[in-house]
Amino acid sequence: MNEPDRTLSFIQNLRHTKGPWGGKRFVLDDWENKIIRDIFGNLDSDGKRIVRTAYVESPKKCGKSTLAAAVSLKMLAADDEPGAEIYSAAADKDQASVVFDQAAQMVYNNPVLSKRLKILDTKKRILRLTNMESRTARFIRR
Repeated sequence: MNEPDRTLSFIQNLRHTKGPWGGKRFVLDDWENKIIRDIFGNLDSDGKRIVRTAYVESPKKCGKSTLAAAVSLKMLAADDEPGAEIYSAAADKDQASVVFDQAAQMVYNNPVLSKRLKILDTKKRILRLTNMESRTARFIRR
């Protein structure tokens, strides 16, 4: 399985956290599939991702925050980069909290992720600790 397919599989095994889709598995729209394929499918000659930063813009209530939370968790929990730091930046503190809260709830709702990741609510951070390696996801306002 290639990297975009692994990423899509990871995300589609997560569950929505609220609203009419709460508790249901992700089914990504075509535009979301394209974003994932563009980010995770462009590799250099060493097999490393070319895209290091992504800016996604779409109308309100299209699921950008949910997608950002899912991608952040994939990069934290399922990438093989030692010492990785994942940042999710937002225009203000409230929006950063929305993404963090969704990511944290996805972890709480997933038995596998809840064993591998630690939520630090007061710091808006999610940690992955494995043996000698530490990875961090931070949700900050920009």
